[in-house]
Amino acid sequence: MFEKRKIKRLSNHLNNSYDAEDYVSALSYCDMILDIDSNNPHALFNKAKILVIQGELLEAMSYYKKALQTGFFDMSTWVDEVSYYMDGDISSTNYKLSNRNEISLELCEICLEKYAKDIFFSIYKSQALDNLGRFEESLNAISLDLTPADGELYVFQCIGQCFPLSNLNRWEDLLETSSNGLKLKSEDPSLNSFKAKALYYLNRLNESEGFFNKYIQLTNDSRAYNFLSKIEFKRKNYTSALKLINNAIQLSKKEHLDLLESNVLIEDDGIYENDYYMKSLILLKLNELDKSNKIIDCLMEKEESAKNYCLKARILYEMKDYRTSLSFVNKSLDLKSDCSEAIELKEKLGEF
Repeated sequence: MFEKRKIKRLSNHLNNSYDAEDYVSALSYCDMILDIDSNNPHALFNKAKILVIQGELLEAMSYYKKALQTGFFDMSTWVDEVSYYMDGDISSTNYKLSNRNEISLELCEICLEKYAKDIFFSIYKSQALDNLGRFEESLNAISLDLTPADGELYVFQCIGQCFPLSNLNRWEDLLETSSNGLKLKSEDPSLNSFKAKALYYLNRLNESEGFFNKYIQLTNDSRAYNFLSKIEFKRKNYTSALKLINNAIQLSKKEHLDLLESNVLIEDDGIYENDYYMKSLILLKLNELDKSNKIIDCLMEKEESAKNYCLKARILYEMKDYRTSLSFVNKSLDLKSDCSEAIELKEKLGEF
């Protein structure tokens, strides 16, 4: 009886210290509770959380595993915990270990030991692996023995498989997988987007356009406008392409429209950079060289990439500044020696 009262008192101190972000004291209270009851689920669980904050990932996972083995917490608690690390705000300076994907991956591995058949842990594991660039492993993690008879679970599997398939550029497989999912859930935004993307890279532009337009009806996402702009660009409808890429930029964030006036580039998100790169490319085709050049200069301040250098070289070539164009061609080839556009432009420039 005395031990229960003492654990209750220590647990109150633990909760107060944790809420106050006094993790040293909170960890001390965890240890005091565990000295009394080595299987206390709350102390094990909270010690694991604190160790993650302190950057002790391996030790943290050993305590998560012990907490799981007590059987005290139901599956929803563990789903919430993984979801928190995947999607929650762990950017606080309190977290010495900031790689949410590594945390989520390790925790999923532990949870799958008990909940091997639960698709949600498989989805999170696959997502973490995909974010870490381990695409084949990501695909394997979500390749479960589910069939259309499993209904929505099968749809979840299809969506989960689409991410690594897209990153692996397996467009035929992506088309098949997204199509299978859409047979059961035709209004799913992700599946419509993935099917549209697969069709685009398979050069089935009319079909791709139809699915991107449907995706816009479902979500009005800027990325769909980016792809629609690319479709019009491939058709050489540059005025239409410009209108669509402007829609993408406006949707991304209104303040990004001030890019040219403020000379401050967009946030650290490749989506916005791709929008502006596309706009610069379209303006080049429309012979609006000064506008195109201004945008690419901003992009180069953000990232010194072969792609940006090559576009800069193309703009300068059209401006008849051949010597400077050649210098940017060489910069592009230094970063990517097999850049076909840079190689072609260098041949045109000859010995300048």
